[in-house]
Amino acid sequence: MKQGDVSFSDTVTEVCKSADVVISAYNPGWKNPDIAEETTRVYRAILEGVRKAKVKRFLVVGGAGSLFISPGKRMMDAGVMPEFILPAIRALAEYLYGIMLWR
Repeated sequence: MKQGDVSFSDTVTEVCKSADVVISAYNPGWKNPDIAEETTRVYRAILEGVRKAKVKRFLVVGGAGSLFISPGKRMMDAGVMPEFILPAIRALAEYLYGIMLWR
C-alpha cells in the first residue's frame, strides 16, 4: 500500500503512478470549520495529481448529498441533511460536477 498527503498534487502523482484506477474518499472532517474550502482545495490537488499520473479512472466515494432524488432536486436541497455539512456537500458537488468531463 502506498501513502501520501493528498493535499499536494505532486505527492498524489507519485503515489498514483502506474495505477489503473484511483478511488478517493477524502473528507477533511465534518467538524472542520474550513470544510468547504479544504474540500475544494484538496480535491483540486487530487485531480491534478491523478491527471499528471495519467490514471484513466478516478472514482469518488461519498457525495450522496449531491445526488438527484427526483428530477431537478438533489438530496442536499431536500432539507434532510444537517446544516453544518451542507457547505462541504455544495463545495464538492460544484467542483466535481464542474470537472466531470476532464478526460
